[in-house]
Amino acid sequence: MCVTPLRGLIPYSLFPVETCSNNVAEYEALIISLELAFKMRIDQKEVFGDSQLMIRHVNSKNKVRNVKLVPLYPRAGCLMNQFL
Repeated sequence: MCVTPLRGLIPYSLFPVETCSNNVAEYEALIISLELAFKMRIDQKEVFGDSQLMIRHVNSKNKVRNVKLVPLYPRAGCLMNQFL
């Protein structure tokens, strides 16, 4: 669920096409939400998540070691930099 600055809700649901870990699903959700915000020309975005691993990755507190997360990390970082 996306929440607008005026507290409106934008419902959005995702369905993985293959089995994946929770961390992969969290990264994919982050990437898709950032892409959607960019397409909607939203210039500020606040992101919340419940994956401590992903949060520590994107805040540069942990290195990405899982081979399935390695390609997702730079994509998420590139998209996040568009909102700085």
